[in-house]
Amino acid sequence: MDWLAEDTTTTIDYGLPPWKVVIVDDDDEVHKITTISLNDFEFEHKKLEFVHLYSGKEAEQYFSQHNDIALVLLDVVMESDHAGLEVVKYIRETLGNYYTRIVLRTGQPGTAPANEVIKNYDIDGYNEKTKVTINTLHHAIYTALRSYRDLTRIQNYQRGLERLISAINDMTQIDSVMELSNAVLQQVKTVLDAENAHFLIKDSAAFTMMKAKDNHWNFSINETQATFVDESTMLQSSQPIVEYAQQCFLEKKHIVAPPYYCFYYHSKRGTDSAFVFKCGSELSSLSHKLIKLFSINIVLTVENLLIEKAQQSLGH
Repeated sequence: MDWLAEDTTTTIDYGLPPWKVVIVDDDDEVHKITTISLNDFEFEHKKLEFVHLYSGKEAEQYFSQHNDIALVLLDVVMESDHAGLEVVKYIRETLGNYYTRIVLRTGQPGTAPANEVIKNYDIDGYNEKTKVTINTLHHAIYTALRSYRDLTRIQNYQRGLERLISAINDMTQIDSVMELSNAVLQQVKTVLDAENAHFLIKDSAAFTMMKAKDNHWNFSINETQATFVDESTMLQSSQPIVEYAQQCFLEKKHIVAPPYYCFYYHSKRGTDSAFVFKCGSELSSLSHKLIKLFSINIVLTVENLLIEKAQQSLGH
């Protein structure tokens, strides 16, 4: 067995939150060996955080109180011959948790035959302890974490789309640009785990005359508020997020330079917009589509707001 094989790989700490891995086994030696074997393990620049539990009942109690577990390495035989299987049913059926990945491990394969268990239980792997090597362990962890990542992404996209659809439906009730920014931009920031966002709108001449001398509307967004940024402040700023927005306008195209993402849009009325944000992790193609949908709808809404304001001003 190569459980304790040396790994001389140098890793960099990116400061990202770790993947939470729960080890459930009544053998303390298994806990120690597993922890040592995975000590330097990383997936997508994130390390592992271990939680050590020693019985099925203890595992059920822990899972009932925590919903952020990426993976559980679960022994089958503990206080009973099928304690681990009972935990699987509890996680999936009682708690309705279909996100946490479950890898079963057993030192007594005859007690719970692999084919029967894999067929009847919603698990991601079934390993005999005596056959596990450091390589097979790493392979199982990679596969499980990749699956967990994808499932949670889908969940976040669904929530994000629901929020966006709700925000778009409510746009007709919004009567100010800043209200719109606070209502929508922060939601997108939350969905995409963005550190901050910056939204510029360069309007046509008619709207410029009505709204500003410098024909720009600039919004800076953080966790709590959206605020206007005047053009003089913009020109003095050397922040990459501002520079990318200006480059986006100049080149009239999307710019992807992780961790910065800039999306350009030109509306039928002649409005140019650039939505730029800094994100904690690389965006997938679905995230790009979400942001594109967002930017188009917010630009159209801002245009409508400005037209309404212009008409109100002419009426007076």
